[in-house]
Amino acid sequence: MPVDVRPLVESDRRGVRDLLARAPVVNLHLLTQLEGPGPFHGFFGAFDARGSLCGVVQATPSGFASPWTIDLEAARALGAYLRGRLPVTFLLGPRATCDAFWAALAGTASPRRTWDQRLWVCTTPWQGPLPEGFRRARESEAGEVSTRNGAMMLEDLGYDPSFTDPVGHGRAVLARVREGRTWVMEIEGGVRFQIDVGPAGPRGVLVGGTWVDPSWRGRGVCVEGMRALVRVLLAHHPVVALHLHEDNAPAAGCYHRAGFRPDAPLRLLLAG
Repeated sequence: MPVDVRPLVESDRRGVRDLLARAPVVNLHLLTQLEGPGPFHGFFGAFDARGSLCGVVQATPSGFASPWTIDLEAARALGAYLRGRLPVTFLLGPRATCDAFWAALAGTASPRRTWDQRLWVCTTPWQGPLPEGFRRARESEAGEVSTRNGAMMLEDLGYDPSFTDPVGHGRAVLARVREGRTWVMEIEGGVRFQIDVGPAGPRGVLVGGTWVDPSWRGRGVCVEGMRALVRVLLAHHPVVALHLHEDNAPAAGCYHRAGFRPDAPLRLLLAG
């Protein structure tokens, strides 16, 4: 069945929202944007022969792309359409969808690196007390927060943005701290746990950027910090979700003990 692709406009917003709402937790980051007051831009849609929307991708000027489609034919059509039109540096979404999208976008070109990820979700808060040292990061700590975030990304993705883009990374970290979206946990006079709260809306909230002091790993710090954050967030949102590399067994154990369960398979791809 032929699939047509075109850039989407404001009048398409409702249709895109309804399509993505078929998998609301997988699409939390996109739905949060669509349901907010911000502008509707950077979206491309795939339409089947009946004119029904069957897939979308958001592609930003910075090179980040996130597709969601009903079938792989729509994913391939979106990838083929964007080929040569927009650069794609990072790709994130359902695993099979992203693989089909990338194959049509890049042809025989190989990505620099790919990760098998898994969506993890939590809907039931831990009932114990919040740790005494669990709190929002302070603006005066933004430099230390940035350093810890860079260390996390170097370990997780293989690069430290505080070196590759120190100004941009510093601004992004400071903005999160000022908005109250970075949480830390102090133990014995030092920060041993740090995490960021990402896109949030009526359907749920994404968290990420988990960092644990290497000298404190294996001592339950991650479990305690995640339980505290989930308790805070589930007071305002129906679900807390995160993305995790599937080969990260220690983190999977932490999240399982904190009340999360594994869900949909995801793909994270770094183009080059």
